[in-house]
Amino acid sequence: MVCKKCGAESPDNAVFCGTCGARLDGKKPCSSCKQLNDENSAYCVFCGARIDGKRVCARCGTAYEGKFCPSCGYGEKDNNTVKPMTAVGETKGSAKAWTWKKIVRFSASCLGMLGVLFALIFTFCIGVVGKVGSQAVTTSKSTLGMARNMFYFFGNFFKDAEALSLNDTFEGSIRSVTVYTYGVLGLLISLTTIVLVITFASMAITKFVKGLMDKKTVFNDKWSILTMGSFFFGAGAFYGLHRFVASASEDGVVDVSLSIEIGLKGGVIAGIVLCAIFLGLMVLGKLVVKGKELLKTKTLIKLGLSVVGVVFVTLTFLFVRNSGIFLSIVEDGVEIKAGMTSSFLNMGIDYLIGLVSCATEDNEIALIESAEKAVLCGNLAQIVFVFTLLFAVFALCAKLTATTNENASSGMYWSIAVFVSLIVGLILALISVNALENVYELSLSAVEESVGGSVDLGTLTEVFQCKTTGIIGALVCSVLLLGVSIAQSVIQNIELTQKYYKALQQKR
Repeated sequence: MVCKKCGAESPDNAVFCGTCGARLDGKKPCSSCKQLNDENSAYCVFCGARIDGKRVCARCGTAYEGKFCPSCGYGEKDNNTVKPMTAVGETKGSAKAWTWKKIVRFSASCLGMLGVLFALIFTFCIGVVGKVGSQAVTTSKSTLGMARNMFYFFGNFFKDAEALSLNDTFEGSIRSVTVYTYGVLGLLISLTTIVLVITFASMAITKFVKGLMDKKTVFNDKWSILTMGSFFFGAGAFYGLHRFVASASEDGVVDVSLSIEIGLKGGVIAGIVLCAIFLGLMVLGKLVVKGKELLKTKTLIKLGLSVVGVVFVTLTFLFVRNSGIFLSIVEDGVEIKAGMTSSFLNMGIDYLIGLVSCATEDNEIALIESAEKAVLCGNLAQIVFVFTLLFAVFALCAKLTATTNENASSGMYWSIAVFVSLIVGLILALISVNALENVYELSLSAVEESVGGSVDLGTLTEVFQCKTTGIIGALVCSVLLLGVSIAQSVIQNIELTQKYYKALQQKR
């Protein structure tokens, strides 16, 4: 092979001339991006800059070196344009620079900011209310009232807890553990939600304003997604803390004719719907901007995995929100559901205390130990589920970000945290259920001994049932979510490896 520059002979497989060092194929590296171009090219086909590194005058189009154009005298500090065909007189940042993609991208970011605004407003409205049919109940004759909002846990809760006059007896201790677990969880959920929403909203607003002021800044919607996700966490966790259907009681007598159901306030539901709509429109706008890029097989695979991940993590969140332990008690043909965790403080604890009161001298210690284990493990399970909801929200935010940004994290570590916390919560819940069943069996034995005859255990077993709810469904969805996250992580690692070796070959 003959060198075009010096005429020296080189082997056929040589890339550079052994005499002068010039490339034998005649290609020239761009001074800006270092990509190889044809020898007759003046502008780089990869980045648009001049291959020789000269500036191009924005006024007359002359290529020159130095600070000022030798033809017209126009000077600009950073006048190395990436578009060689810039029209005479067109300046950077003119109206023509706003293509449809930029308009859609900007509109999507504006929709995200509206979602951030609604999340900020409705965060301070998060609360639940009790209903008897369609009629709202703001107070109850039970231990604590049925209407709650986040600010209740910043002061009034502790006044109500002190009013219970808890003592060192078994009844006092079991109520004390449950009541204060409920209060600490409520305070934790409230503080976490407010701090996260305000922090992420501040970052989202800062990034948005910076994008408006600096045209080079790309709008980063990650903070908008995190803000709305934090609001979803607060609403879901607060509902999960109160969600069980209950029956009001007075002086320990159950009134089966009054069934109270706990639900989120109407304003909070409206906020969730609005945030979900704006979040969906924002993500859709970012996908539209990709245009034909979405039709590529690799892009479709990544997008499909992200969408499936969003579905699984949403289902996991909903299952965990409804997770817990409850008693199903049938009295006079009417079923009464009562939570045994800190989700509900009335019927479940009253019924448990009633079972322990049947103890005899022989099984009193065993009954009390089983009852305390049931309450302790049940409350610990509820604490774990609150953290699981938080992990699930961060995993959801990671999946939503990955739908619009291929280089975003797959959220695998958050998926692992969701799975592990669910395993721990399930173990604690099963221990609590087993202890509750043991309490019931011991109390039946005590009843048999006191009446001096046999009791139809089959009939009584149908009256009392203790089980978990929602945990198994959440665990199945978390396993599927973990599988999707692993697949996304593997694809990202393969792409990073390919880019690394490609860059290494170019340097050689």
